[in-house]
Amino acid sequence: EAIVARHGGMRVMGVSGISNVAIDVIDGQGEASHEEVLEAGALLAPRMTSLVRGVLASL
Repeated sequence: EAIVARHGGMRVMGVSGISNVAIDVIDGQGEASHEEVLEAGALLAPRMTSLVRGVLASL
């Protein structure tokens, strides 16, 4: 969708939250469990929401 939007002249911004790498580095077990990834995502969600709201408010 982003490629098509840019091709059509639209401005595009991408945002990504990486949850499994952060957990792996913290606990050092070598692989994050599904539960750890879900927990990290839950912690990330309010920050991402705030970021997106701030960007939208500035448009």
